[in-house]
Amino acid sequence: MKFFSELLAEGYDLRLQVTGASMSPFIKSGSYVTLFKIPVSKLRIGDIIFCCCDDGAFKLHRLIKISDNKLVTKGDALHAFDFPFDKNDYKGKVIGIEPFCFCGMDFHNMDPGFVRWLNFLIAKYQQIKSHLIFMVIGLRSKLMAS
Repeated sequence: MKFFSELLAEGYDLRLQVTGASMSPFIKSGSYVTLFKIPVSKLRIGDIIFCCCDDGAFKLHRLIKISDNKLVTKGDALHAFDFPFDKNDYKGKVIGIEPFCFCGMDFHNMDPGFVRWLNFLIAKYQQIKSHLIFMVIGLRSKLMAS
């Protein structure tokens, strides 16, 4: 993966096949994504990014929050946010998706306004859903304690 990081840092596009279901149903396992490194300052909430985790593993998840030095991501199919990671561990942004299907490949550009808006709405939905889950858990624990 270090080689991939270096290619992205040098300005090359990178096409990778997705394995795993953490981003389903938006990106299915077997689909191909095209990555490109844009400056962190141009990233937006809802973008799908490729990053290196603290344990050295790489992941492709949706950007949920941007703070001073940290980024927070989440897989669409997962319940919890990922641990915040340093902006330097961001490697690239998904600029295209070729969905896996038995009828052949089709390329989806991730840059048009509609797609960016949809990605933003999905990210906000993930934030609200997680907030509500934690509220319900807190309410349940208070009710059980009384």
